[in-house]
Amino acid sequence: MIIAGTKADLVRKKPSLRQVKVEEILRLAEKYGAAHFETSAKENTNVSELFDCIGHQFFTLKTAKTDSDMQAVKSYNEESSPVCNCRIQ
Repeated sequence: MIIAGTKADLVRKKPSLRQVKVEEILRLAEKYGAAHFETSAKENTNVSELFDCIGHQFFTLKTAKTDSDMQAVKSYNEESSPVCNCRIQ
């Protein structure tokens, strides 16, 4: 699971435009073990990182075929990803 916030460039320019508090994002990310990104397509902020994380999670789950593979995914989550700060669900 990944939580992605968009329009980060607008929030930097005018903080009152923020719709979801940072604390709420962090709480939800912790609750669900999710990675989280604030992105801006206009400024190309965290867009590549978000898609790298999506691809990494997808590839890891699609290639896990046995219980030992899934155990490796669990260990990976506990150690955090070197590729992105993702947790695989």
